[in-house]
Amino acid sequence: MKMKLLLVLGLFSLLSCDNELDLVSPYRDIPVVYGVLALPATQQFVRVEKGFIDPFTSALDIALNPDSLYYMDAAVSILEESTGNLFALEMVDGKDFNLPRDPGIFATDPNYLYKSDEGEFTPIAGETYTLQIQRGGIDTLVTASIVMVDPPRIVRPSLTGASSLNFDYTQNTVLRWNGSENGGLFDLSFIVHYRERNVLEGGDFEDKSFVWNVANNFDDTIFELQGLNFYAALAANLEAGDQYDRRFRFLDMIVAEGGEEIKEYVRIGQANSGLTSSQDIPVFTNLSEGRGVFSSRQESRNEGIPITTVTLDSLVNGQFTKDLNFEN
Repeated sequence: MKMKLLLVLGLFSLLSCDNELDLVSPYRDIPVVYGVLALPATQQFVRVEKGFIDPFTSALDIALNPDSLYYMDAAVSILEESTGNLFALEMVDGKDFNLPRDPGIFATDPNYLYKSDEGEFTPIAGETYTLQIQRGGIDTLVTASIVMVDPPRIVRPSLTGASSLNFDYTQNTVLRWNGSENGGLFDLSFIVHYRERNVLEGGDFEDKSFVWNVANNFDDTIFELQGLNFYAALAANLEAGDQYDRRFRFLDMIVAEGGEEIKEYVRIGQANSGLTSSQDIPVFTNLSEGRGVFSSRQESRNEGIPITTVTLDSLVNGQFTKDLNFEN
């Protein structure tokens, strides 16, 4: 008998090219989990749902029914292995914490997640943590154990001294950091700080900023950033016009590192993307049962980085940003 397999996962989709399986067993649920212990967050969130194998109901109909997506009687906790401390997570609606579910085929309201109490649980780098899920009426625990990743250490630009960043139209700006032994992939971004006033409206300059996402999911600890991208980011995020006066302030560099579980999850997903639907492909999970990923993430910041006078001159007079009206 052919039946549809529906797997539910919040922020990532568990990739599978062949979702039609020959089944002989009756209806059963499949735990599906996504959780990343993140610092410097003060609260931790874990998504716990269930997938279905049902011979009688369309997968699309199941996806629209919140009662079919969530365990209403599950107990979710995180064990700190070295101390034996067990931190119970509370079932909450994500929208109450500004975490709405993305629209799609799954029901978006409610958006149940499991949350730690603010300030009660703070993961420690190098510590082993085990996610434990006890489903009502099922004796077997669903578990996943990880080592909390260390924060990356930014080397260039230096965290000490007055290191400035130079963005040249034709040369790359080299950024460097040291990763964790149990880390995997990196995300790189900047917060661009500037001051702005509207000449037509009058008033004083106001502090403003925007986030410049540079790159995601790469594993190198040296990143060569095209200088031209700096000016392109400013042009894309700021409105041009004579009504504005602006003054550049500084940059905050942010490097985030995800655990090795995330790296393996992404690696397998990328490998699967080129396969045909007739092939039997692997799907990553580090759960004892079901599908999903439990991992960790930390970030480091180098704040208040100035730009060189040459870069400022290009920002004020260059062809890509001269209409933004920055001042020297």
